[in-house]
Amino acid sequence: MKHLAKVEDLIVNGNWVIPDIIQEVIELAGFNVASLAEPDVTKDDHLVWTPDLGGEFKVKSAFEEIRVKREKNSWHSHIWNSHVPVKTASTAWKLITNAAAVDVNVQRKGVHLASRCYVCYTHEESLSHLLWHCEHAQTVWKWVASKFEFRLYCSSFTEVISASKSRSPMIKQLWDVVVTSTMVTLWHHRNLIYHEEKAVNFNLCTARIRRMVRASAMLITGHSFHRMADRRIMTSWNLLVLLLKAPRIRKCWWTSPTEHTVKINCDGSAIRNPVLRDWFYFPGCFGRFSARYVEKNRCQHELYG
Repeated sequence: MKHLAKVEDLIVNGNWVIPDIIQEVIELAGFNVASLAEPDVTKDDHLVWTPDLGGEFKVKSAFEEIRVKREKNSWHSHIWNSHVPVKTASTAWKLITNAAAVDVNVQRKGVHLASRCYVCYTHEESLSHLLWHCEHAQTVWKWVASKFEFRLYCSSFTEVISASKSRSPMIKQLWDVVVTSTMVTLWHHRNLIYHEEKAVNFNLCTARIRRMVRASAMLITGHSFHRMADRRIMTSWNLLVLLLKAPRIRKCWWTSPTEHTVKINCDGSAIRNPVLRDWFYFPGCFGRFSARYVEKNRCQHELYG
């Protein structure tokens, strides 16, 4: 096949002459050799890189072709976004994907050692236990959930991160920040115990979580639903409630109706008090609504002149 590097080598007297081994390759690519168009011998050969829409070879498209693609996680948007700091997101991502140097992961690499949680001393050390099932972690998560008035048992990241589905965009973004900050805090707390021989300290963890949340507060752009629960949650973190953005004011021009036609003004300036004008457009209004009735899901109005 080395000497058949050009298309012109597969053309003899204006017809396709394709060896069997190349026909198999073409058919495996999804093409029918019998349905190929007649070759145009007047044009020169040129390479076409099919993975790229422009037909040009690019390293990026080649990498996309050869790399192993995994299924997208439904929770990645809770980590990589504009309201979670990059440093916090990167550490949280390592913890979620089990890419931290805990005893269980070290044992999997062939290192023989006795494993014990450095926080509770009752179970072997794994990220699942350290972040979710350790007694100290459960105490911290209960404190976090109480700040949001949630009642949930924190046993995994997917379960915890979905607790804010029915809340306002502001609370959803705040919950993403708090969850990632709590995970990172629990990991740093473990490192303090392991490397610096510090004691288990609940107040140290809560203070660090508060500090990380306050530092990320300016990144939160979601608005509130004007509920008292939103205000209580933001107050518990010493944060301000973000209100809806003011609507944009647009100018519009009034045009008179056609002759023998009455026009009803029902724009924003006439809400709950529409007026009627005729085609002369004399000062004042032609009529107003004196009453409004609702009957069988239909609104009926009574006019007076």
